[in-house]
Amino acid sequence: MRTIYKYPLSIIKIQDVEMKKPAKILHIGFDPNHKLCIWAYVNTEEFLCTVRFIIIGTGDPARATDFGEVLPQDYLTSVMDGESVWHIFRPHFN
Repeated sequence: MRTIYKYPLSIIKIQDVEMKKPAKILHIGFDPNHKLCIWAYVNTEEFLCTVRFIIIGTGDPARATDFGEVLPQDYLTSVMDGESVWHIFRPHFN
């Protein structure tokens, strides 16, 4: 069955999320409870896989030694959180 799942994220630099594979990311933003989440279109009959996400705040260092090389094509979106802006990447090696 195909449906839309919501996956919560923490605002930390590197995190792994267990998602159904393949998951088509539809949106990343804050839910009504102000929790950062990913909404993805998934096939519920597929298996789980680990997907790495990297969140970098504007002005934060983005050193390759911290989490591997992040390239512009890995960029998913940016979300605003008060005075902060978070830029979310999914490295192509995951």
